[in-house]
Amino acid sequence: LNNIQNLLDLSYQGILIIQRGCFIGLTNLRILEIHRNSIRIINTRQFSGLSKVEYIYLNYNLINEIQSFAFDGLSNLKFLD
Repeated sequence: LNNIQNLLDLSYQGILIIQRGCFIGLTNLRILEIHRNSIRIINTRQFSGLSKVEYIYLNYNLINEIQSFAFDGLSNLKFLD
């Protein structure tokens, strides 16, 4: 597997909001790194379309709300931080 196609690193980008649908088309993504930003809310089905993702790094954000079914559809998820 090509590691570049399987990893998306959005760390240290000053992200405040994850827009719905922003991950559409990233069907082969395995690792999503969005740590050390300023994200406050994880919305319902926030990661839809990422069915192959195994690792999500959300640590060091300002998360104070995780809505129901936020991680719905992540059937291969092994690690969430």
